[in-house]
Amino acid sequence: MQEAARASEEEPADRAPRGDAVRQRIQSVGIGAVFVIIVVTFTALTDQFFTSSNAINILAGAAVIGIVAIGQTLAIISGGFDLSVGGTVPLGSVLFAIWVNAGYGLPLSILLVLLVGGVVGLVNGLVISKVGVNPLITTLATLSITGGLAFTITGGQTKTFNNPGDGLLANPSLGGIPNYVGLLIVRNWSGALKCPAL
Repeated sequence: MQEAARASEEEPADRAPRGDAVRQRIQSVGIGAVFVIIVVTFTALTDQFFTSSNAINILAGAAVIGIVAIGQTLAIISGGFDLSVGGTVPLGSVLFAIWVNAGYGLPLSILLVLLVGGVVGLVNGLVISKVGVNPLITTLATLSITGGLAFTITGGQTKTFNNPGDGLLANPSLGGIPNYVGLLIVRNWSGALKCPAL
């Protein structure tokens, strides 16, 4: 009788993980199925969709968001989130162009931009952990500040490079693919190795 009772208690515990695994598989298959449907539909609607040039354009448009999403994913997994990236990215881009045009050189300009991003992250962390302000409020505030700074510095105008070669991340490399697409692929691959759960 005791063994039967133990078996009946263990069965729900065994079923729960199995049920979760089944749901995850269904979700994965569902996402893949939707992707296939989209590709097939647009390929049927236009002969320009399923081409290498269009694939490069789609990857180029998604690469920056994809790179930012890697860090955002880690923040969400740890139980938080960061809205400030929406302002930090354009601010860093603007400052990079300004510093390169001013003759600071690519290595120093990249380091300075990383430093700016680090300072924004440090401010977010200190306000959230030490002051106790909600992460939503904190990162929303830094989003407004950094985005506003980027807009103010440029006056709402596009900031271009004096030397087109300085835009090394956007410049095409192998097969006409922009370098930041390759960076996205490398970051995803390295992230998957370090955190298999991703």
